[in-house]
Amino acid sequence: MVFVTEGQIRLDRDDARVDLVSGQHSLYSTAQRYSYRNTGTTTARFVRVVIR
Repeated sequence: MVFVTEGQIRLDRDDARVDLVSGQHSLYSTAQRYSYRNTGTTTARFVRVVIR
């Protein structure tokens, strides 16, 4: 899971591309390729939660 606390990010995954802004989150399996990118003009901060 990724929860954006400030700014905006793009989450690219094998199965989707998701744009998130502050206050939004996305749930996904980490058993796939994924990457994050700041798509805004300000600092982006997020929390990544991994549960085993």
